[in-house]
Amino acid sequence: MNNTKKMIIPVMVMYCLIISITDLNAIEFLPLDSQAISTGGAGVASAYPSFGSYYNPALLSHHQSGFEWVISAGAGIREFNLADHIDKLKEVDINETLDEIERESSNINWALADPVTKSVPMPSEQISGDVKIIKRELGLISDNNGLEIMPNVSMGFQFGNLGIGIYSVSDLTAIAVIDRRLDFIVKSDSLPVTYQYLKYNENAKTLSAVTENEYQQNSIEYAVDNEYTYLKLKGITYYEIPISYATDFSTPFGRLSLGGSVKFMPGYTYEKEIKVDTDSGDILDEFDDGSEHQDTTFGFDLGFLYTPNFLNNRLITGMVIKNINSPKFESKSGFEYTIDPQIRAGLLYHIWRDTFMVSMDYDFSENESLLNTYTSQNIGGGIQFKPSHMLSLRCGVQKNMKSNDNTDEGTIFTAGFGLGLKWFKLDLSAQYSTETTEFDGNEIPSSGRVQLSVVSNLFYGKRSKPESQYQDIDQRDVVQDSVDVDEEQKAVEVDEEQSTVNMDEDMDTTTEEEKMDESVTPEEMLDEKMDESLDDKMNQAIENTDMSAQETGITPTIDNAEPTVESAPEVITKSVETESPEPAVITKSVEPVKEDKPIPCPTNNIQSKMQETINITTALDKWKKSWSSMNIDAYLEMYSPNFKPSRGMSKSAWKKQRAKRFKKDFIKIGVSNVSIEFTACKKAKVIFDQSYESPGYSDQTKKQLLFEKIDSRWFIQKEGSVK
Repeated sequence: MNNTKKMIIPVMVMYCLIISITDLNAIEFLPLDSQAISTGGAGVASAYPSFGSYYNPALLSHHQSGFEWVISAGAGIREFNLADHIDKLKEVDINETLDEIERESSNINWALADPVTKSVPMPSEQISGDVKIIKRELGLISDNNGLEIMPNVSMGFQFGNLGIGIYSVSDLTAIAVIDRRLDFIVKSDSLPVTYQYLKYNENAKTLSAVTENEYQQNSIEYAVDNEYTYLKLKGITYYEIPISYATDFSTPFGRLSLGGSVKFMPGYTYEKEIKVDTDSGDILDEFDDGSEHQDTTFGFDLGFLYTPNFLNNRLITGMVIKNINSPKFESKSGFEYTIDPQIRAGLLYHIWRDTFMVSMDYDFSENESLLNTYTSQNIGGGIQFKPSHMLSLRCGVQKNMKSNDNTDEGTIFTAGFGLGLKWFKLDLSAQYSTETTEFDGNEIPSSGRVQLSVVSNLFYGKRSKPESQYQDIDQRDVVQDSVDVDEEQKAVEVDEEQSTVNMDEDMDTTTEEEKMDESVTPEEMLDEKMDESLDDKMNQAIENTDMSAQETGITPTIDNAEPTVESAPEVITKSVETESPEPAVITKSVEPVKEDKPIPCPTNNIQSKMQETINITTALDKWKKSWSSMNIDAYLEMYSPNFKPSRGMSKSAWKKQRAKRFKKDFIKIGVSNVSIEFTACKKAKVIFDQSYESPGYSDQTKKQLLFEKIDSRWFIQKEGSVK
């Protein structure tokens, strides 16, 4: 119940934050790398960590390698009722058609004009056909039109939990502004005033004189020359150059990651008006230096990731708020482009290890583009299948929930694949919409995108094979060995149940060593019995020696030589069997008796126990550091020669397994709440809380180690986890 309350608090905080700024608008949240583009635009919880500075800075804490970089380049295009029309206008050329009408009017004998209509025939089939095309194409361009081009070249770098990069966001648009003046009325300065303004009738193929007022009210020439009919170019390109950092928090209800970015943002704005019959392929070239204006600002991003415990860490949820401070760019005309906050949530679910995953993103904010009538609020997701580190296959779908009849792209399908080695992989992806537009007489998707990325994990190759974060649980190796994740979980439950029974319920009938599997070997039990027998014989020898000394009145002498334990039984036997008080015999028997008194237990007084507690704490710290530094030799040295792995594994197989599992990019071990209990003179039980973290996995466990003292050092004799 307490965990549920703790989970509700951060969720409510995020919800309130979302509600407070959901009505804000912003430039569209554009995907910039192949992985996100091919999975329906999802990246908040699933993007490359090197692109975490863009999608969600909290992703930096979920990195799989010490250093990763990604370079990505591509372009997107979106078109509504414009490109095909202006390309057809380019073929006939409006100004050229108007000029041709004026030239033809100069060659006409106006004396033959009809006195009533003031018209003369002009039977040019070419001019008639061109005028019809121009009127038709201009009439077909509705108010809801536009062409949007979104090129990008970006690169991201991840160093542990730190990220930097250069991410370009571009939104370049062309919108046709069509005036209602569509009549072909030309002004001819070479003709008399009466025939200075001439209207061409494409159906009757005649020219007729009209007034200047009609020319100004209805002439397409007047509209074009005075920029009432034109293509309006408007665009913005800005760069996010962030310094990002993320950190993790282990909580009772799961793993919480928090990341932030501070971004330097140079930007360029574009404003220009060009001829309406410009070829669509030339529009990008029109965004030249003559129409741009440079400005610089700063931005701030904040991101979260949450991995709940109850789904075995398979689910990762996230949220990012980009451009919290609403950075602004000023244009050449003085207009301000405001990049208002963009809010997006996402999730990643591992269906089968790191091999088969599903991801999804959802926009909480409505994001505007520079196309006047286009607003985006996207939801999208996809699946990713990685049969090996050399190949990944992805597909997904995306939908704009704010589309209307004029800007409906339909459903956007996405797909992509990556191919290569861990340290160098090419990744290609594409998107296309189900709604189509017409271009050059053919139907094409109304929107599409292609992206090529180069991905490199320079230190990722340390792994001997692609490992799932769900099988990469080193600190549970003491109770489980299975590779398959599902079998691991079952094994953990069984082992923990047995461990609990052995450690907690048999206190009255077993020793501390017997409470863990295989904690006392037969050899150790035999050694203890021999020690007890030897102590009895030594005590008997002392008594016999004292009696012999009293009867003979001879004081025994003590030699400085140190006898061995093995000689004790022989000496004792001689002293017992010898009846004469021969000094040499007495000396020989007394010397080992004096020195062979049982060595006092090192923990039988407070001072000695404190010293041994310090020694055990030092050994525990050395064990933790050797594990964290992945020093396999120092790690194995901490284990006793009497150590036996659990589950019947041989010691050589256990060593090989540990060496293999140490091949990680990093391992972090934390030890807290340590309690030490001496169960015998040279044995101690240590219980503590252990935190573990490696690429893609973190956990907390209550751990128990049984130490034994050999010579002057403490070694681990047995280890396990307890409830």
